[in-house]
Amino acid sequence: SDITPDDIDLFVAAEKPFCGEGNTLDWADYGFKMHFPQGTTPPSEVLIKALVGGKFQFPDGMEVVSALYLISISEEFRHLVELEIQHCVCLKSSQQCKYLSFITAPIDESVPPYKFQFIEGGTFYTDSQYGMIVCSKFCIMGIGKKTNGRDPHILSDVEDTSDTDSE
Repeated sequence: SDITPDDIDLFVAAEKPFCGEGNTLDWADYGFKMHFPQGTTPPSEVLIKALVGGKFQFPDGMEVVSALYLISISEEFRHLVELEIQHCVCLKSSQQCKYLSFITAPIDESVPPYKFQFIEGGTFYTDSQYGMIVCSKFCIMGIGKKTNGRDPHILSDVEDTSDTDSE
């Protein structure tokens, strides 16, 4: 039988294995960095999948502004890990940073659609296209922009750089 897009839960653009070489996984082509704490032994196997689609459900009033990444680790890792994810928003003022947030969807025993929610924490700067968050649990992660806040113009002067021509 033929497989149709409706039969697939996640569409993967690329995968990046990390087998404990050093303390940093830097996947610049897909806008992802993972830093393990100095003095710890990284898990024996980490697999990052950059997702381009899937059966997702996002919070109302949210726009996805980064790739989504499925992060899986072969063994329990009890240390905090720093993740950096690239986003496509050009922040012009520090006040605008509060409208970006990390989003997450569980993958353990989840049945699609994968339901995303905003999570607390994370740091965004006007001089960087990356957001940073420290976490200990791994799942599907990305960055979302809150678009239905109390002020309907909250990010009206923020540029979305996802369609910018680099020529």
